[in-house]
Amino acid sequence: MRSKNEVIIADLLDRLAQGRWAYEQPLTLDRQTRYPDFAIHTDDPDRPLYWEHLGMFNNPHYAARWDAKRQGYAQHGILPGPGGGPSGILLVTDDRDGVYEPAWEAEFKAL
Repeated sequence: MRSKNEVIIADLLDRLAQGRWAYEQPLTLDRQTRYPDFAIHTDDPDRPLYWEHLGMFNNPHYAARWDAKRQGYAQHGILPGPGGGPSGILLVTDDRDGVYEPAWEAEFKAL
């Protein structure tokens, strides 16, 4: 894990989705490989949940890379929200307001 917040999320996933998640599992979309922070296998194998945690949003280079990654997800039908998209669900959290694990857990459970 690259950050303490990713460790917190991994612990949360161990409690709520034990054995159903992977860290930085390669995801290839249009011959470009991305590494979502977390990939969670759902009951629908064609619609996994990808969890991205944004820890350095105040860094302009990081923010620009995230924007390109987010657009790539959207172009391939991986969308945020309860309904997600035809190819998966995207959950995005950050720590701009500090670490608040109960909120992250609630968002995950809602999806």
